[in-house]
Amino acid sequence: MDYISSVVWVPRGKAKPVPDEVKLKPEELKVLLEEKVSADPVDDTDDDDDDDDNDTEEKEGEANEWVDEEEEEDHGEEDTDEKAADEDEPEEKAEVVGEDVDEDDETDALPSTSSNFTVSSLAVFPVNDDDPYLVIKDEDDVDSEDEDFKIQPGDNLLAVAHVDEDANVLEVYVYNEENDDLYVHHDILLPACPLVLEWLPYQCGGPQEQGNFVAVGSMESTIQIWDLDMVNVVEPVCELKGFKKKRKRDVETTSAGSSITGHRDAVLALAWNSMVEHIMASGSADSTVILWDLDRLKAATVLTGFEDKVQAIKWRPDFGDQLLCGSCDKTVRLFDCRLQKAKATLWNVEDEVERVAWSSFNNQYFYVATESGQVYSLDVRNTADHLSVIQAHGKTVTGLVSSPFISGMLLTTSEDKRIRVWDVNTSTQIPEMILERKLKMGEIQFSAMSPDSPFTVALAGEDSDSNFRILDLYKTSEEVRRRFESRTPAAYIHARQEEEKRKEEAAEELKIKKEKKQERANKTFKNLSTPKNVSPKPRKPLRNDTTPAQNGEKKKRWSRDKRGKNSAKDSGK
Repeated sequence: MDYISSVVWVPRGKAKPVPDEVKLKPEELKVLLEEKVSADPVDDTDDDDDDDDNDTEEKEGEANEWVDEEEEEDHGEEDTDEKAADEDEPEEKAEVVGEDVDEDDETDALPSTSSNFTVSSLAVFPVNDDDPYLVIKDEDDVDSEDEDFKIQPGDNLLAVAHVDEDANVLEVYVYNEENDDLYVHHDILLPACPLVLEWLPYQCGGPQEQGNFVAVGSMESTIQIWDLDMVNVVEPVCELKGFKKKRKRDVETTSAGSSITGHRDAVLALAWNSMVEHIMASGSADSTVILWDLDRLKAATVLTGFEDKVQAIKWRPDFGDQLLCGSCDKTVRLFDCRLQKAKATLWNVEDEVERVAWSSFNNQYFYVATESGQVYSLDVRNTADHLSVIQAHGKTVTGLVSSPFISGMLLTTSEDKRIRVWDVNTSTQIPEMILERKLKMGEIQFSAMSPDSPFTVALAGEDSDSNFRILDLYKTSEEVRRRFESRTPAAYIHARQEEEKRKEEAAEELKIKKEKKQERANKTFKNLSTPKNVSPKPRKPLRNDTTPAQNGEKKKRWSRDKRGKNSAKDSGK
């Protein structure tokens, strides 16, 4: 099991140019390690939990049931037909992030991983000099790492939720579009399997200052908030607490508009309110949505009425008090959070809601994607009917994004391994597919568009060899560029054209340099093989050294002399 469950972009200029590093003194780290190693795992169960074991098991079974049902459906006849169809279509190789590891060499050396990470799993020796496996780096390597450590003005950060066997990691990538650079800057070990990420610049539980944070929803009910400008951290900045287990004595009344302590099950969706910055919403498998006060780090309001899990929520653009929620009970609700008892406008769809998205250019319209692959276009002013519905994919829709830069551009991804781009600005109001591409990433789990570039999208998959990539649709798709270029901001098009011109000039300059270098090399080789103005020095004849003609004359004389001697001998007789 090696996949990425969620990705979130950090806009340019929001991260610190030089992130802070957590540096503990050797004495402090040694004490911390000893405390963590000597500490026994905490058992959350009390003596009186025996009476509640059955209830707990039932609740946990309900929480996991939706995953099992989804997997069973994916292994049905539809998978068989899909597999046969996939074999006929070529797959595009996705970029592999990271380095290849020789499994034969590394398997025996690696310790077994666990989801319950502690500081002792991060470090063993308080001082580097005590570590026999530490390799001292060259000065050139150190200089290169120092350069990569700095965040440049043109860099985007991406927070990536990576699940690898039992290891749960929050990876922070650096992406530079101009140089096409992508690498892991630093990572953070998480205590539970991450399901959803949400970026927020708001300083939680402290002074109202801008920062660079990411909220993590996981299989546990507690939401953790981490500082992306801190490296080597082992604890979150703060937590929005939830219940670890549902017990009979913990049950509270949670009517619409009431306050509660926290979630009781996995957190499936997060949405920070950019209009009211101290508010963040969360949807859960416990069939509730909670509005959190980030100043007090407490739940302010609970929204109920759902009959199943809530796994899609979005604040309405330019409205800080209206929240769109999609549930597995096949409904979509728009809550007016200004009221003490929040009222909801309701729409029904044919299947479980997986994703929701608002139109970026008209906040009267929104889109809903379902488990069966359908995408609905809806109007907040019309609850009786939908504007349109299309069968966007053959399997569950896992990504639904309305471009914040280009009017009418809608992007979808699915478990069918495909990404599709749609134009919803049509005369018939029915989305038209502009691009379909099958990627070699396994089932695509998530997609997110760049907040700074209209055609750049981050994709997350489940293929262990290629589970994360950045796709530039402007560069890779002539169809998308031709359809949406006229609607794209002129400044961006001009910048891309200038960038392409610079790259072409650089490539031509490099080509000329290579040709000149090759010409000089050929000239040098020719001079070495045939030196100019140097006549060969005559060789002094060696003793007994004769020409072929002289050798022939010698043979003739020897023959005559031999015959003469033989004749003299005969006459003497």
